[in-house]
Amino acid sequence: MTQAQKLPSAILVVEDNDGDFFLIADHLSEAVPGAELRRALTYREAEEAIANHKFDLIFLDLALPDREGKSLVRDIITMAGKTPVVVLTGLSDKNFGPKAIGLGATDYIEKSEISAPFLLKTITYTLERKKIVSRLEESEREYRLLFDLSPIPMWVYDLETLAFLRVNRAAADHYGFSESEFLKMTLRDIRPESEIPRLEKVTERLKTKDSWQGRSEYLHRKKNGEVIEVLVEGSSFVYNGKKAELIHAIDITEKKRNERALERAFSRLKKAESIGMLGYWERDLETDKLFWSDEFYQITGIEKTAEPPDFEAFLRLIHNEDMATFISGYRSLRTGLHTMDIEHRISCPDGRTKFVRQKGNAVKTADGKAVRIEGIIQDITDRKADELKLLLRESVIANMKEAVMITECNAYEPAQDRAVFVNNAFSEITGYMPEDILGRSSEILFTGDEDALALEKYRNANKSLKPLALEFSTVRRSGEDYWMSFSMVPVPNSDGEYTHRLIIMRDITERREYLNLLKRQNKRLKEIAFTQSHIVRAPLSRLMGLVNVLLSTDKEDPDLEIMLGNVGTSAQELDEVIKNIVDKAVSDEQKTA
Repeated sequence: MTQAQKLPSAILVVEDNDGDFFLIADHLSEAVPGAELRRALTYREAEEAIANHKFDLIFLDLALPDREGKSLVRDIITMAGKTPVVVLTGLSDKNFGPKAIGLGATDYIEKSEISAPFLLKTITYTLERKKIVSRLEESEREYRLLFDLSPIPMWVYDLETLAFLRVNRAAADHYGFSESEFLKMTLRDIRPESEIPRLEKVTERLKTKDSWQGRSEYLHRKKNGEVIEVLVEGSSFVYNGKKAELIHAIDITEKKRNERALERAFSRLKKAESIGMLGYWERDLETDKLFWSDEFYQITGIEKTAEPPDFEAFLRLIHNEDMATFISGYRSLRTGLHTMDIEHRISCPDGRTKFVRQKGNAVKTADGKAVRIEGIIQDITDRKADELKLLLRESVIANMKEAVMITECNAYEPAQDRAVFVNNAFSEITGYMPEDILGRSSEILFTGDEDALALEKYRNANKSLKPLALEFSTVRRSGEDYWMSFSMVPVPNSDGEYTHRLIIMRDITERREYLNLLKRQNKRLKEIAFTQSHIVRAPLSRLMGLVNVLLSTDKEDPDLEIMLGNVGTSAQELDEVIKNIVDKAVSDEQKTA
């Protein structure tokens, strides 16, 4: 761009002195050839010219017939707006020039120093300075807009007094204070008491620095007393001659709350993984990068290092007999066609063999391409051991010769129950198949004519939740009578509440029949014993009486006396034997009764 293009094309000279005007006009025609020059003799004429014409530059004399001095300069500058105003001073008012600059004039010239080159230099400087000032004003206006209209709370404060110097609308809205309230406050007024020592320590440190820029997190307090967490970003600058700091205050309360909630959730997840022996794994199919959680390393026994996870290291742990199962499930998962849910063994580096369960699925793009696979690994070694123990117990119970039935208690009516398990021997002894009894009350077993008393005892034991042992005669499903030995024990859960009953039954028909046979035999023996005792003891009593008579007579023959004594003793011994036989018969009958 040429110099001529930069020079003004329309100039207003406000000068009432003809000599001064013609001198200025002559030099302007030489300095700015082709420029349109307009003259105003008074303030009124200047006011009218400025209102009706557009000028690139205005020269203003300080003394006019209708206005002079500060008021003249101030009013002309106000009317001129963005048009540069150069004040013309004389010998009498040459000291007023600097004051005019303070009032807003772009420059000042002493009339005695006017020449074409000097005017050209002044005009060039004035126009450039005006452009710079305009750009600065525009920039300041934009920054003010950015400050005032920013959705982020912002303020400027005096570093020495901590007083607010300026705040934007977002700060007023967010903190609840009006702008006028803010400007009567200091930073201490928006800090909790516990934060003030930290505030003063930080600001004292900043006072020793020429400039700074940084960020930190603080606690602030709103007008309603709510304490919030804030990320403060600050930078130093000079504001109206004061050392100040511009602050951006971002409310991160919700963010920090979410972070803490996430940390708690992650901590719970870690605990859940540890308690449930559950690990997480992930594989990026595009980059082939792996991720294993800490619990994955814990389960497999692979040492965690700074190196990325090694799939081959895990593959080497797969038990040889389970390798085909794992490879099949894993390949199917990688294609994205199926999910994976398999159980297999791993041989840990410490020599232990573990059972694990792996579940996985593929993460796909919109077109169905698998880009990542992820899943969990769970240590189920203890579960497998428990399953084996349970299987063995079930096998033992199922193959017992005694009938076994497990019933579930009714939480509201303890005397009522329903069968949940019976073994094979149950069907063999009672004749009832599992489908006949499962889900029904065990009272179905008390169907015989003589079961009323046994059933009453059973119901009482159920109500009192006490063990019970019975022997009673009942009927098989086929209608056949038989004798049953019935034992019942309440079974508590881990909380000590009785939830089930274990019932063991035996067919004791043969034993009962044998006892009945013994009872009949004993009865017969008793009858024989009584009969024989009366038949034998009658002549025995007569013999004993005769011996007593003979012994009471005169004993002339000593040998006869000895013989009679032996006969009497033998008779008494025989009588004692007969008594013992009778007593034994009575005792045996009582035992088998």
